[in-house]
Amino acid sequence: MALMAAAVLAAMTLSSLLAPPAAAPVTTWAKVFGGYAGATGIEVLPTADGGYAVLGEINTPPGGFDVWLLKLDATGAIEWQYLYGGTGRERPYHVRQTSDGGYVVVAATNSFGPAGGMNAWVLKLDAAGGIQWQTAYGGAGSDIASDIQQTSDGGYILVGQSNSHNPGKEYFASIDAWIVKLDSAGNVLWQKAYGETSPSSAQHECANSVQQTSDGGYIVAGTMNRWQTGGFVPSTWLFKLTSAGSLSWQNTYGTGSGGRLCGEIMSNRRVVLVTADGGYLVDPVYFYGPEANDGYAMKVDSTGKVLWRKAYGSAAGEYFRSAEAMPDGGFVLTGDGFGGPWVVRIDSAGNLAWQKRYGMSTGDAHGMAARAVSDGGIVLTGYWSGQGLIVMKLDGDGNPGVCTDPTIGVSTDAVQRTSSVRASGSKAKAATPSTTATNTAATPLPSNAQESQLCSG
Repeated sequence: MALMAAAVLAAMTLSSLLAPPAAAPVTTWAKVFGGYAGATGIEVLPTADGGYAVLGEINTPPGGFDVWLLKLDATGAIEWQYLYGGTGRERPYHVRQTSDGGYVVVAATNSFGPAGGMNAWVLKLDAAGGIQWQTAYGGAGSDIASDIQQTSDGGYILVGQSNSHNPGKEYFASIDAWIVKLDSAGNVLWQKAYGETSPSSAQHECANSVQQTSDGGYIVAGTMNRWQTGGFVPSTWLFKLTSAGSLSWQNTYGTGSGGRLCGEIMSNRRVVLVTADGGYLVDPVYFYGPEANDGYAMKVDSTGKVLWRKAYGSAAGEYFRSAEAMPDGGFVLTGDGFGGPWVVRIDSAGNLAWQKRYGMSTGDAHGMAARAVSDGGIVLTGYWSGQGLIVMKLDGDGNPGVCTDPTIGVSTDAVQRTSSVRASGSKAKAATPSTTATNTAATPLPSNAQESQLCSG
């Protein structure tokens, strides 16, 4: 009996030694960074050192806005924070970490570059937030870039909208999608405008999101708006480019019954992601038409054919602003719904895994973007009106930890529906834009956000 007990004990000991170690718990926290009027979170980026870069904006009297970048450590403590801007209006859109450990920021500006409209503004920063180079891109009209990605050659691909190449045309009819290829120093290698040119109707197009593809080309998502009696009718627009900017294919998906113009929906980006199977995930914003005002996600194959398109929402109205691929092949979708920032986790087939809202019991809060973190969690940013920019580090199930406000992280009950929208052809053609690059001279100014804890793990 003693020998048997010893054998069992030895087996249990060996089993414990061979068993994989328990997974480390995911750290959770939530903070608000305030002290400035109009403090808004736009984008959050997990960084290579385990921290986070948070892109936002603040109101800088008299009536302007500046780009605001904060670098946080893994616990959400501020390592550094700077404002970037001029005497006019700056509007931030995206921040990406670059291969050298620094950052590239894309924004719109009317402080720098040609006068007459907004210009695209790109800042290349070092790892401490210092400016390495900064350039405005624009012409005689309005030129706005809403997304940027570093490319495999060390340069950048920039996408947005432009009408500088269409002088004399009615404003909205003159806007085309605009793609610019930059080298590593911000010099223009090529640029093209893409739009329809039907003489019987006015239309305008914009590009909102870009990803480089495995063949060296690019997949671009945006909006195509065609004029019909009573207004512009928007459709989600997806097009594939070669490495030189030639169109490989293009599709539009769905139509509405009223018009949202390109400039007004820039903050509600049609995000496109390259998926592991070579296809694409798009989260179109759908405001009008026969389908409900819900959050949407659409999966297409490598040729743009719809594999599935699903809606998530209630009768109240919801929409997504960002999409992120998760390590298990699923996705996290982020926007507004149920009275606050709303995060929806779906599997690779678009089926709901969980859904939660992160609003406050007082005030008005909005969700702008969420990203996957290497520890299996999710980081979310947005803003709490009148209070400041919010950053929340969630675990893989969307839990924020113990919060001072019990309405943060409550489950929602959106219904999942299958959408009937299918692809249709579009006839955009490439044209030559007329924008130029201008060196700018913004200086980083230290900011002094006030930090408040909302939740802790």
